Amino acid sequence: MTLTYPWYYVIFDLVLWNVIFFALLYCVLNLHRKKLPSYYKTASVYNGFFILFLALAVFAYHTGDFSHYQEDVEGVYYRNDALSLEPFYGWLIELVKGKYYIWRLIVWGLYFAILRRVLISYKANSYLTLLIFSGLILPSAVEGRWGLGMVVFLSGYILLAHRGYGAKLLGLLLLALSVQLHNSMLMPLLLLPFSFIINANKKYIIIGAILLFPFLTEILYKVFNVYLDNILGIDGAQQLVSVYFGEESAFRSTGATILRLFYIGCTIFLFIIVYRRMFLSRATDVLDRQLLAMAFLIIYSAAVAFFSGVGAFEIAWRLFVMAPYPLVLLSGRILKEKFILTISFWSIIVTMFIWRNYNILLQMYYFASK
Repeated sequence: MTLTYPWYYVIFDLVLWNVIFFALLYCVLNLHRKKLPSYYKTASVYNGFFILFLALAVFAYHTGDFSHYQEDVEGVYYRNDALSLEPFYGWLIELVKGKYYIWRLIVWGLYFAILRRVLISYKANSYLTLLIFSGLILPSAVEGRWGLGMVVFLSGYILLAHRGYGAKLLGLLLLALSVQLHNSMLMPLLLLPFSFIINANKKYIIIGAILLFPFLTEILYKVFNVYLDNILGIDGAQQLVSVYFGEESAFRSTGATILRLFYIGCTIFLFIIVYRRMFLSRATDVLDRQLLAMAFLIIYSAAVAFFSGVGAFEIAWRLFVMAPYPLVLLSGRILKEKFILTISFWSIIVTMFIWRNYNILLQMYYFASK
């Protein structure tokens, strides 16, 4: 990979993420104490955080894919290289005439515009939701284009819960579109029907899933090999492993392993918190339970993939990074103001702060020029 930016560019990302995180934490704490100035409660300030999110996305120097995308965008337009992205992104490259930063502005501008709409339609548009999003998802979301596919998938998923046939039809179209924006969306799409059937709020579902775990790993071994060969265009699991865990790959480092353990631990911890709150509450609606089921299915499928013998840890990881999305939506609806007074809240806040700063610094070490 050609390194195109110096290490100190990443300091901008580090400072900007910390500004976002602590500004949101300030809003959450003072809103609870009823000491938040009135202008912070306006739509302008709320929308201002999305502008900061977008700035981090456009100048995401801390991500390994920043240079990869730059090579792809400029290579396709200026050197007629073969397009390695989905057709939509190729069309966008031609539209912006190979201007990389404009391309990023449009891709992630769409991402945050759709995310904002999803939060509003699901009535989870609070500072607490944005705080958890900024710690759990934001630095990963600005790394790759799969996030755009994920928010489009969530838009379609929520529309399916509407009673009107027009909304359901639009939801189905958005689900199909999400796969065109990133082919990994096929994985949650395959899990979607099961999220309508099971109720993850019931203990017997969890127990049954654990008992079935050994049998599913063998089945998934064959399913994922077919997926790798025919959907992703990769010749079997072993080649994927060599791509992501070769001698020069940051993914195989001890630092990256620690980073991913942080991510997994934080996500599972949030799932347990939301699960407990929903289990104790009878006020949740059908869509809440379906989103919880989707989060459970994604986490469970990622675990099954990891232990299936495929050897493709990256496939399990691709699944796992999708799990926080429904959990962040649920946290905005299920977790009440008193949650910020709990040890659980401060545990997850401190963990996200340490983990995300470590994440950005680790990426700087591997992907920025010295």
